[in-house]
Amino acid sequence: MSLAVEIVILLGVVLLVLATVMMLLVVTRRLANEEEKSEFERQKNLLFSALASGHIPEDFRLSAGLYLGVAQVARPQGELRGEMEGALSRLRLELKYVRWLRSARAVRRKEASVYLGVIGTETARTALEEALLREKNSSVKLYLANALADIKHEKSLPVLIQSLFNASRWYRSRVNMLISSFGKAFEEYSLFIAGSKRMEIKELMVDFASVYPSEKTRDYLVQLIDTRHKDLTELVGLTENRACVTCRHASSGVNQETCVCRYLGEVHPLYTCSRYNLVPPLINVEEAYNQLVSRAASVLSEYFPALLDDERYLESDSQAVREAAIAALARFNRPENFKRLLGYLGDDGVSRAVVNGLSLMVEREPRFLNLLVKAFDETQDTVVKSRIADVLSIRMQYLIASLATSRKEKVARVIKEVVLLGRTGEVIEFLQKNSNLDLENELVRVIRDAAEAPNRSDRSWL
Repeated sequence: MSLAVEIVILLGVVLLVLATVMMLLVVTRRLANEEEKSEFERQKNLLFSALASGHIPEDFRLSAGLYLGVAQVARPQGELRGEMEGALSRLRLELKYVRWLRSARAVRRKEASVYLGVIGTETARTALEEALLREKNSSVKLYLANALADIKHEKSLPVLIQSLFNASRWYRSRVNMLISSFGKAFEEYSLFIAGSKRMEIKELMVDFASVYPSEKTRDYLVQLIDTRHKDLTELVGLTENRACVTCRHASSGVNQETCVCRYLGEVHPLYTCSRYNLVPPLINVEEAYNQLVSRAASVLSEYFPALLDDERYLESDSQAVREAAIAALARFNRPENFKRLLGYLGDDGVSRAVVNGLSLMVEREPRFLNLLVKAFDETQDTVVKSRIADVLSIRMQYLIASLATSRKEKVARVIKEVVLLGRTGEVIEFLQKNSNLDLENELVRVIRDAAEAPNRSDRSWL
């Protein structure tokens, strides 16, 4: 017999053995499943008897925790067998999906997260928390965080907060809102983390303040803005020194008092090494921190505008803070605030915010339009006049309607100046929709005067 034939026979025998083994495994697995189902049905019937008699039989192998879990779901009197079966099914599903949280397939881990969030038992919550702490996939982590937010147990807050550390901005921004949904529970817990220097905690507190304004969040935002230079300097120093506390290979707590490196174990927070890799929250730290301060100022401007009516904010070295203070002034429909805003029109740094603020005030209180017209008529500064024209152009329909009143000469002069500054969109729109011939004739006269005015370089729209 040749060597080739022997090899073929040997391979055939090996394949036959493998096929036999696989078949035996399949059969064994099916028998095990059948046995498991049969045992489950038997134990389920025993459980019904236990619920009816009020005690657990000696041969009852299901855990006392399972018995108590079903007893809590079932009603104290007149329980229906269907309700008991439903409770048992949920508990069985719970065990199944807890196992799925350790699946190698991300899709299964996501599916398990959704179902366990619906089940919402103590066992489900604990399993989700443990899975969130060990999960590396950001997409799966978000599913786990959503499930915990659905259960909304305050014991999950430390785990959700810890999951933010060294995570991507995509993940942090979404989980911040999930944590904020805890409302009062998180506000009380925030007392333990508000003093943290971590960028993730600062972002979380600002996002929380945007949906849950209170005295505590107000004070936090004010402190964040007032200490921005000192805090930013500290963060920049840590990144420049490549401190372990800012490395993605290390894990540290809320207060960053200790660091545990995945390579070296516990190390000092300021330790440095060649494996240093900057954490995502501190990439472009100066830009990120300035954006954080800007958001904090915007939240204050929206919910606590009176606090920003202060020279230290109106004359701040931060343009974002100044713009927020300007927006805060515009929230109060007071003539003195309107006049103060007019005084900032010549400031290039905040001119856009001033124009927006004046526009909002005029929209809410048309009586301010007279003050605006007066300021436009009196100012000789072409830059300021141009910016007032931006505001007036928004209310051009009202000005045109005033051509039919006793103030028409003064209004006509203002409209002419606005047109000469190139703010013609509203005029064209009015002419397209107007049906008042007398008013249109007055407006045409103003446009003709503007077209004949000297130093008019562009009359192409006429």
